[in-house]
Amino acid sequence: QKGLDRLIEAFAGLADLSEFTLPESTDSWSLTLVGDGPERVALEALADQCAVRHRIRFLGHCHDVRSELAAAAVFVLPSRKEGVPNALLEAMAAGLAVIVNDASPGPLEFVTHDQNGLVVSHDDAAELARAMLRLQNDPQLRTRLGLAAQERLKTQDWPVLEPIWKA
Repeated sequence: QKGLDRLIEAFAGLADLSEFTLPESTDSWSLTLVGDGPERVALEALADQCAVRHRIRFLGHCHDVRSELAAAAVFVLPSRKEGVPNALLEAMAAGLAVIVNDASPGPLEFVTHDQNGLVVSHDDAAELARAMLRLQNDPQLRTRLGLAAQERLKTQDWPVLEPIWKA
């Protein structure tokens, strides 16, 4: 459901794309997966199969999400099914550029493509990889999207919503 298999495939596919789009190698990039569940063993096996296991940190359950978000450059939510994702909202509040897909309406309630994040087609690892490269190649875009994400969340603050609820 979380689509982490697609994220691992996209991460592995970066090397193929980067020959044409980046002056430096993507081999120095790392991926941190926060959270745990019954698919972890299969995801680790997929990372081995894709030859990127050494560059992926399977963090498991995390009590200090803020420090992980502070260390991140980009947040990717590749879920195949999602309601209102707290992890996405936390990443946006932290000012990260985010990438979501179009599989579920929940993330799309908060992310508008090229305004406050990037939206890719679901189950398309190559498109996800291209979006990741786009953000890597364009630090100004990362900053602009991250700031816009923070602004978008301010529209959900209680001082804004309270009059609407009362009405």
